[in-house]
Amino acid sequence: MARTVEKTLYTFAELDDDAKEKARDWYRDDAFDFDWYESTLDDAKRCGELLGIDIDRIYFSGFWSQGDGACFEGDYRYRKGWRKALRAEVGGDDLPRLEAIGEALQSIQRRAFYGVTASCRQSGHYMHSGCMAVNVDAGEHPAGGYWNDISGWQEDTTDALRDFADWIYSALEKEFEFLNSEEIVDEALEANEYEFDEFGAIV
Repeated sequence: MARTVEKTLYTFAELDDDAKEKARDWYRDDAFDFDWYESTLDDAKRCGELLGIDIDRIYFSGFWSQGDGACFEGDYRYRKGWRKALRAEVGGDDLPRLEAIGEALQSIQRRAFYGVTASCRQSGHYMHSGCMAVNVDAGEHPAGGYWNDISGWQEDTTDALRDFADWIYSALEKEFEFLNSEEIVDEALEANEYEFDEFGAIV
């Protein structure tokens, strides 16, 4: 037999502290399903471009399990004027870290007369920077022929490009933590005008 039950609904602002915390947990677990990372990945690709890294695809997993991290597939070659371009577009805590990566790459290029190129591919089951397979080519020696040994450049280039992948991961983690912060979650709950029961369960 059908019956009508009246139930009092509450906005997020009307909940008590315990109910608000339950509502926040619901949002973080069930409502946070949009592609929040897209702008961060776009920024990472742009920063890579400024350093001479042309990124085709970024892989990542996070943020609490062993093996979490980020890696990318793409190609690298020296970009003249990278430092000026980077300083024109990047600021804050990111600039010193990205400059350090750029300086490491430039040091390699200087030794190789700016002929080093590299390709990066994801390898294995995980997505952290250690899963990037980096293949380095130094081109022809300026005096003719090819370099006898580029193993040092291979190692140093791999380290620098993996450092860039680690920076991508830290940027993703920072954005994720920001979007899941209490202040931002509260704003989202209020802006979307969700309604809850007195215990903070979504209705």
